[in-house]
Amino acid sequence: MEKLQYIVVAGLIKKDNKFLVVFKHSSSSNKCLNRWELPGGRAGFGLDFDTALKEKLKDYLGVNVTSIKILPKVFSNISEERQIIKHFYVLAGQCELAHGSIQLNNNKLSEYKWITLDEAEKMYANDLLVDGDLEFIRMSI
Repeated sequence: MEKLQYIVVAGLIKKDNKFLVVFKHSSSSNKCLNRWELPGGRAGFGLDFDTALKEKLKDYLGVNVTSIKILPKVFSNISEERQIIKHFYVLAGQCELAHGSIQLNNNKLSEYKWITLDEAEKMYANDLLVDGDLEFIRMSI
């Protein structure tokens, strides 16, 4: 069985005590498919965290971010699919929208919304929010 390992960067974007989440209809992990998550994705090889996160958010949301602060938690997730075991390490950065309006990359994302911590907890309880993201949201309160 083939084993692959990835670094994933996620952006924790907060506005008026709400957090931006996106609905992913295309994913390399079946644990993220058709669920809500913090925006982000696999980091490109050789990129530092800030650059990788800025690139992913620009690609998926069409926006620039500033004030990136890495959250002190790494989430690990293993997914088995078709003779491949994928190991994902997820790191999140708290950041702010610099300017521009959100323009979703429709190849992977179908919608976005701003949610409160209470809404995030309910989504997680109903298996609608990916593993790890609730912990990241709680860290920014």
